[in-house]
Amino acid sequence: MISGRGGWRDSRWLAVATIALFALTWRYSTFGNPTLHVDDQFYQLVGQNMHRGLLPYVDIWDRKPFGLFLIYYVIAAVSFEPTAYQIAAWLFASATGFVIYLCGRTWASARGSVFAALLYIAALHISGGEGGQAPVFYNLFVAIAALLLLRWLADNPERADRRVWGAMASLGVALTIKQTVMFEAAAMGLFALWHLWNRGAGWKQVIATGVTAISIGIAPTLACFAFFAATGHFDVFWHAMILSNAAKAYPDLQVMGARALLRILQITPLLVPAILSFVALSGPMRQFRPFLLTWTLAALFGFLAVPNFYLHYLLPLWVPIAVLSCRSLDRRVLGPALIVGCISYSALVANPFNRAWTEHSKQEFAATAQLINDMDENETLLVFDGPPAFYEKTGRRFLSPLVFPTHLNWLNERNVSHLDTTEELERILQQYPSVVLTIPQPRSQPANAQAWEMIEEYARAHCEERREAVAPEIYRRWKVIIHARCSADVEQS
Repeated sequence: MISGRGGWRDSRWLAVATIALFALTWRYSTFGNPTLHVDDQFYQLVGQNMHRGLLPYVDIWDRKPFGLFLIYYVIAAVSFEPTAYQIAAWLFASATGFVIYLCGRTWASARGSVFAALLYIAALHISGGEGGQAPVFYNLFVAIAALLLLRWLADNPERADRRVWGAMASLGVALTIKQTVMFEAAAMGLFALWHLWNRGAGWKQVIATGVTAISIGIAPTLACFAFFAATGHFDVFWHAMILSNAAKAYPDLQVMGARALLRILQITPLLVPAILSFVALSGPMRQFRPFLLTWTLAALFGFLAVPNFYLHYLLPLWVPIAVLSCRSLDRRVLGPALIVGCISYSALVANPFNRAWTEHSKQEFAATAQLINDMDENETLLVFDGPPAFYEKTGRRFLSPLVFPTHLNWLNERNVSHLDTTEELERILQQYPSVVLTIPQPRSQPANAQAWEMIEEYARAHCEERREAVAPEIYRRWKVIIHARCSADVEQS
């Protein structure tokens, strides 16, 4: 039982067990779902194919940093089943929750700190983090960095020590999983320098500390660049990490504004504990107010900096929000009421106990994969639109580094990679994929109309059979069209 401030004491194992069991309860219904989210499928596909000797960016292209694919590579070494990455995501989410608990113990009781960890777990699900999105993994390293800096700040130090260097190293690892970590890393590093300046450090000490911090933080990324330079693919990696992000188009202002507003409205009930904490900051927590505000604003800026405003872009925000919430969740009566309200809201909106959906998804996915193989025994496949997990499930190979469907079918992704999209699609079709998977209407708008026309023309001219099936994905059932028995020998009017 969770009791008041006098309970729990330093029973960290009890806290670990509570957080892990709550996270397992909250996430178990997704275990085994092969098409939970298109991003998860793709990351898993990359990890699987790295074991076959394929190299990210060169043989299978994306703009996510190398660290994310290394995580999925390690997971694939254990198992190719989707349950493997989903269990890994549960472990990472639980570990992040425990670090949030440790952060909260700086100024709150064990009860309030555990409640904050549970808030984080529940918030992940409501923000599209029920699977293996990148922040589910890198939030752990950001949380560790924050914990180290909070403990450093608690001593009101006059110089940096191993806690600052450890925080920068942890942020450096996080940066190899998602580029937007740069905002939180910069904010935390600058705050540490600002603290030293306020404590009377001179310019030389501040500059020396800053240079050391930057060197430690950037080292993992430089190691990735060095690896691709050594393999002769520095230019491809540079384009993926730097140039492609600058070249990508975004929705118009009206769409961006509406989508951002919707996201904020969706999460507002879960922000109440953090807002109450910040308004009523007192006692030992007050000295950390500037750091918590700086961190939260940096995470918010990371969300705003990539204005697609997808739901899962909110995931990094939940770490500072949860830590900030510890104060109000620590109240004897208010705390339990707040956490029950937040968990109930998340359960109502996200429905984390829908095991039937996973079982249904497994059955429909397997049936469609079997239909593909029954219709056509050749080995090539083009998933122009639909779940990329069909490549692995059907045992078929892809014909281009542009494996993620939107890299071919979405206008905003046109020519964003180092490959010309139209020329690459022409090259794919000249290899005559024996099966082409698409859907009746484009999902990603604005669609790449030229690419869609090319696919439709190929299907009409070179494919003998057409069947419809169902592929569940992102909690929706999508109708997919299977064009099969396609070859150069087929010439139809």
